[in-house]
Amino acid sequence: MTNWGREIDRHSGGELRWTILHGSHDERADILASVEEAPPDVVLLTYDGARAMSADLVRRVPYETVICDESHLVKSWESGRTIATYEIAQKASRRILMTGSPTQGDPRDT
Repeated sequence: MTNWGREIDRHSGGELRWTILHGSHDERADILASVEEAPPDVVLLTYDGARAMSADLVRRVPYETVICDESHLVKSWESGRTIATYEIAQKASRRILMTGSPTQGDPRDT
């Protein structure tokens, strides 16, 4: 995720503020409180972090766009990771999925 942060800095000329939402439950709660108080332009987190905090993210963090890298990791509708990502994405007016992994040749690939 720090690579994403460096790319954000590089391509925004340092004008976009970003934070990584990670760590233990208490650490994530502290970061979430600071994000809620002074929202950055970008919040970076893993799918598992999103899964652990999806309800809090939707309720407490303002956002309009969700970008899912390695989106092949959220292709099974039964997985908790996919369900949480879907819930987070519903609030966004723009959703971008990307992956470098080849598909099975079927857009319904599960």
